[in-house]
Amino acid sequence: MHTLNTPTLYNTAFNASYGWQDEGITSLEQQHMVPLTNSAPVEMGYSPYLLPKLANNQDYKALFATAFPQPGTHHMDLLTTNNVVRALASYVRTLVAPPSAFDDFLFNDNRQALSINAQTGMALFFSERLGCSKCHASLGFSGSVVHTAQQAQAVFHVTGVGGSKLAFRAPTLRQISNTAPYMHDGSLRTLEAVINHYENASEIRLETFSLTAEERLALEEFLRAL
Repeated sequence: MHTLNTPTLYNTAFNASYGWQDEGITSLEQQHMVPLTNSAPVEMGYSPYLLPKLANNQDYKALFATAFPQPGTHHMDLLTTNNVVRALASYVRTLVAPPSAFDDFLFNDNRQALSINAQTGMALFFSERLGCSKCHASLGFSGSVVHTAQQAQAVFHVTGVGGSKLAFRAPTLRQISNTAPYMHDGSLRTLEAVINHYENASEIRLETFSLTAEERLALEEFLRAL
């Protein structure tokens, strides 16, 4: 058991930073080394001494030789920690969230893809009054993303969950209805609880707002459409 919640891997290929806190990790390859080798706490328990076990697997031998072609190189020389990390990162980059109702609404101009209630929730989400999109920005509804035109700075903010005064990165809201529990410590189990938390938050970087029962339902319906 760990103290931090594991965020979804959907769309991590587009992230500008990795990890919950600002540790300057800007690539998946860097990030993968953390859980593989972390000792406080131990996560994956990886060690280079495990590489011979991979080498004894005929499937891995063939796959590594295809992925990292170096004619004349012994297969053991291909089975390195660096190549293991490159392979993992390449796989994780394929984990893109499937098209959602919001995508249908946005890209296909399908006005029926979102209910009127969800459209009301969308207006609330992007409003100055709530300020949700100030942290959950970009197409991924995450902090900031890698872009060909510019490199945005990652957004880290104090949510006050669990009494923590530390700043955490805003995770993606894509497929949010399928990725409970929520927040950096996994302490909130429902979207309703998350909305209630932000409605009552007192952190200086968060907007102070009050919602009606109908507005809470509308905002939750929009989040479920992502």
